Amino acid sequence: MYLVIGRANCSFCTQAKELLTRNNKQFIYIDLADHEHADAYKALIKDNMNLSTVPQVFELIGGYTLLERKINGE
Repeated sequence: MYLVIGRANCSFCTQAKELLTRNNKQFIYIDLADHEHADAYKALIKDNMNLSTVPQVFELIGGYTLLERKINGE
């Protein structure tokens, strides 16, 4: 599953969502203009990760066991 952080009227955000949809990939979309925790997501990508553009797309792995499998190439 993927997490897409974007904003309205962003063509690349729309394209990212369409690409994931076309490829049957599940995703959660966070709109920075209309989300109850938008300030926290903005702080995450801008202040903590020093990223300045949207969309930002993250692959959600799951818990420790799934992380371990992913790292070990299983």
